[in-house]
Amino acid sequence: MGYYPVFLHIQERRCVVIGTGPEVERKIQGLLEAGARVTVISEQPSLSLLELKERGDITLHSRPYSEGDLAGVFLAISATTENVELSRRIAEEARCEHVLLNVMDITDLCTWIAPALVKRGKLTMAISTSALSPAMARLV
Repeated sequence: MGYYPVFLHIQERRCVVIGTGPEVERKIQGLLEAGARVTVISEQPSLSLLELKERGDITLHSRPYSEGDLAGVFLAISATTENVELSRRIAEEARCEHVLLNVMDITDLCTWIAPALVKRGKLTMAISTSALSPAMARLV
């Protein structure tokens, strides 16, 4: 399967991140830097997520994902790899709601994949191996 490379303008668009952990926090930071309105759904939010909520940077729901969480959302990232059935439910809702979805590490449920990035000031280069070897893309 091929991928169409694109940079999205997400300023002021609703984006949802489901899950917790260091990789999720990096994704959230990238969304915030792009100007997105970020909602996080996390059963066990980290101190970092709680701080982002306190500063008003994100909306945080300290609970499990539930159907309806993707209504009106433009883009979503799910870190639910450990629960494939939950990941499938999220992907089904995203499909029905026409939400661009990345399920980390489960590419067959994704409508987009995240490239490795190289940033130098205003220059950004995206590197992809079409999800075959994310580690190689990061190395390059």
